[in-house]
Amino acid sequence: SPHDDDETTRCGFADTRKDAMANQLVYERKYELDSLAAFLKLSNEYYLATGDLTPFAAGSTSWVEAVSATV
Repeated sequence: SPHDDDETTRCGFADTRKDAMANQLVYERKYELDSLAAFLKLSNEYYLATGDLTPFAAGSTSWVEAVSATV
């Protein structure tokens, strides 16, 4: 594990502490929902500023795929 020297803990059962990086599937703890959903905010701001629905149209699959992946 690249985090062998990480001493970060999290709450465990009955006021105990557990190793926060014990799960080998976790490589970094920088998973932020605001990063995932930033394009939703940008999409909304774009539409409010322009009124243009072209990027969100049925023929434009990139935006729909991005929303699907985020959900």
